[in-house]
Amino acid sequence: MKIKIPFSIIFILRSKITFILALFIFSLIFTNCTEESDHFSDKEEEEVVTPNTARLLSGNKNMPTGGMITTEYKDSPVASTIDKLVDDNVNTLFSTPHKKFYIHWDGYQSVIVNHYTLTSGGDRSMDPKSWTLSASYNNMSWIVVDNQTNQVFTNTGETKSYSFTNKTTYRYYKLDITANNGGSSTQIAEWTLEKKENPDLPNSENVEVQNTNVPTAGIITSQYSDSPEESNILKIIDSNNNTKFVTHHKEFYILWEGSAKAMVTYYAFTSAAENPEMDPESWTFSASNDKESWTVLDTQKEQLFKTRGEKKEYYFNNTIAYKFYKLNVLSNKGGESTQIAEWKMRAFPSSMTDLMTYSNGRTYSSQTPMGTKFQNRHVTTAADKIWLSTASNEPALLNSASSLTQWKEFAVTLYPYNVPMPADVNQHGVGDCCALAVFASFAYIYPNFIKDIITDNGDKTYTVAMFDPQGNPVDVTVSSKFLADKNGTIGAVTGKNNRVTWATILEKAMMKWQNIYKVNEDIGGIGTEHVAPLFTGDGDSFAFSANKLNSEQLLRAVIVSLIQGKIVVGGFTKGGVAVSGNHKTVSGHAFTMMHSLNKTALFSMRNPWGGEEDGVLNIPDNDIIPPMIDVRIVNPGKAAKYAKGSTDPYTPPNYAPSENRIRVAEELLRSGM
Repeated sequence: MKIKIPFSIIFILRSKITFILALFIFSLIFTNCTEESDHFSDKEEEEVVTPNTARLLSGNKNMPTGGMITTEYKDSPVASTIDKLVDDNVNTLFSTPHKKFYIHWDGYQSVIVNHYTLTSGGDRSMDPKSWTLSASYNNMSWIVVDNQTNQVFTNTGETKSYSFTNKTTYRYYKLDITANNGGSSTQIAEWTLEKKENPDLPNSENVEVQNTNVPTAGIITSQYSDSPEESNILKIIDSNNNTKFVTHHKEFYILWEGSAKAMVTYYAFTSAAENPEMDPESWTFSASNDKESWTVLDTQKEQLFKTRGEKKEYYFNNTIAYKFYKLNVLSNKGGESTQIAEWKMRAFPSSMTDLMTYSNGRTYSSQTPMGTKFQNRHVTTAADKIWLSTASNEPALLNSASSLTQWKEFAVTLYPYNVPMPADVNQHGVGDCCALAVFASFAYIYPNFIKDIITDNGDKTYTVAMFDPQGNPVDVTVSSKFLADKNGTIGAVTGKNNRVTWATILEKAMMKWQNIYKVNEDIGGIGTEHVAPLFTGDGDSFAFSANKLNSEQLLRAVIVSLIQGKIVVGGFTKGGVAVSGNHKTVSGHAFTMMHSLNKTALFSMRNPWGGEEDGVLNIPDNDIIPPMIDVRIVNPGKAAKYAKGSTDPYTPPNYAPSENRIRVAEELLRSGM
């Protein structure tokens, strides 16, 4: 008997079958997508926890990426679920009532892992004892990357580390626990996966062009990757003596690969803050352009750092620009490890003898070490010494600064930044820019010299060690009263925020000295070569007029002089020309010459007016600015013994933006003095 099925029922059945088939196909596609795709949706970035599953966000500390961690069973106690295994907290733990089980990691991305750790919980019988770690790129084919048996944790919270060789990226990693120490359950406080460098392989780091320890941007490499994270290879060129590079070797190399070839004629080491036995002792410094043929530029043996934080400098002749420089440390002072706080490399010209034919204005005198300006001047008497050493004897007011009409007492902060700095020198109402440029040069090259020549008498008076016109020592004592205008605003040189500093003391001592010796009737317009010898006892100097030297020669004159520890002051023959940032040239005005932080600049010149970037101009290597620069170079005299080593580029101290404001008398702004 045939049964007829109405067409409407057939249509409904067909529709249902089609719908079921569609759902089945869609589920296959969706399942495949979630298992195979390396891309997670925004929704998957939300943290999810179930009894046997937890999703970790990117940036977690236990796993190399964000992803999903799953354990084989769903019967963990509520307070010990799988998320506790990867929460970066050794005081929580994952627990499962099984001796054998797996833990599965599904990362957001495929990564190389060659190191993992396990941290024990609180019960030794529940510690894992034997396991395998496997990896997969597709969650189906697994490769065992590490196998451990009979492992023993002796303490609660003990972390055991395991490394293995692996150079392949995998998305999935699986920890199969095959035995514990006999307990009915297994517990683990923490599990981490990571990539660690082989300590016997070199470690390389990129270096930006802004770094002032090395001549260009590039790559620095230590022979071994065994440095603690806080003492990695970058610490050796971070311009911070309080950090250090450490390697657990006595013999090793450090390789510099520049982004471009550069000539180096100087390098320096600074010893770390402790453990002198870890100082380097013997080494070679070599260079190459192909990393195969090396030229030894310098060799040192049995070097001794006498103090912590000591900087030792080495100069050598080299006229070739190299791309690679290598330091081969051959031995240290006996420690199991070696440490270096700082390593600097630089190209310093070594001579300017050939330029002296272009010089002029020599001030050497055979009559007095103070220079030609001091010849045949007043000879100090006993009465002079008494007058100069009596603080209550105030010098005469300045004819050149008629707006400064009184001596007013101010509080003194000798060293606002603990050591004298150029930032302590900011001109206001006195036209003695050359003197202030000399003061800033003292602070830049010889900060300890300043501290030595000024004595705080503890009664609001200060004694400055100076020299008379014949070059004999003479003490000048000043009170805490300084030049001010009718409103009581200080017009003498100050530090930032009108703070009276060591520079204010030196300026007043100079005024008082002139009261007796009258070498210059007024300190307004006083020359560089007439200021430095008052404090150093050496007035021998010479100059280069503007447009006498080309850029290379000017650079050499300035840098060699700075290396030799000389006081270098310069100026511009034309004003209003843009130099760097918002800075412009000022004619008839004196600037302190310094090494520049800007590697494209020839050098820096600091304006004693202060202001933005503490008044530092970076002089470009072009045909516009260098030809208008004149320079005066003065011997350091007594200051030389306070040399702190080759001067680094000047980095202004941190101060409030409001302290960038220039406060200079209108007549000085117009005249440039």
